[in-house]
Amino acid sequence: MPERIHREPNSYNPYSVPEPSDQRTQHRSDSSRNVPTASPQLTGLPQLERPRVRPYHDDSSGESDSGSPTIGYRALRPDEPNPFDHGLMPPEPNDPSVGYRKHVAQGSKLAVKSDIVSGTRSKNVASAWAADTDETGRVAMYQHPPGSVDLTRQTGRDQVFTTAAAKRSPAVKFAKGSQEVLHKGGVPAEHILGVYNTQRVTEEQYEQARQNPPAEYYAQSRSRSKAGGQPTPVVLTHADKRNVGYPASRSDQIASGEPPRGYVPPEIAREKRKG
Repeated sequence: MPERIHREPNSYNPYSVPEPSDQRTQHRSDSSRNVPTASPQLTGLPQLERPRVRPYHDDSSGESDSGSPTIGYRALRPDEPNPFDHGLMPPEPNDPSVGYRKHVAQGSKLAVKSDIVSGTRSKNVASAWAADTDETGRVAMYQHPPGSVDLTRQTGRDQVFTTAAAKRSPAVKFAKGSQEVLHKGGVPAEHILGVYNTQRVTEEQYEQARQNPPAEYYAQSRSRSKAGGQPTPVVLTHADKRNVGYPASRSDQIASGEPPRGYVPPEIAREKRKG
């Protein structure tokens, strides 16, 4: 195994080779410091704020498979139609006057919801949210549309939390822990890259899926919907044959920073779907 290089907590390399899908033992040595690691040959590439701020949990899968800062995931509501056909839309009715800060702080508690759609940079967090609501759920993978507000970055947080008091509010910590990204008006259908079913499973079923992947298998993960919770074992399977995008396998991630083998850019995917 190559020597592991430790970075400062706010130093994030989006081009780094992601962790294997369930290398829990590798995180134990880093859990006390919460320090990210990266492939040695990539140390000269530009650094961004690292999206993850939660301390590692021994039972967690760790990082999601996609390190791209432009790829998001969303746990879908039961009533949401297929995102390939309708995109990711806010619930009806909604109030466009509700601002970003109020959406983040009170989102699900608002009597009339905002027209803002929340996503996350983490596939694992989205999977845990989808499976926490019920044993089954759905997760959409998409490319961030223009105008998205990424709360994993200081520039995004400064846009939403504009006062000193707001910057100290619990909503900031929650947004950072969830790796939240905000999309005013939703995400158009042409940005959708994949839709997946999530199934909460037992530890025995989780290991069985690893050894004998079920039909339409995409990935599996252990993660928490909330920082203080227990990681939930989840298996994801393809929900739509139109799925394109990033393969789950680490072997398909190219260290040079180029898209993994099999990645289809959204503009090409749109033409394929039209045909």
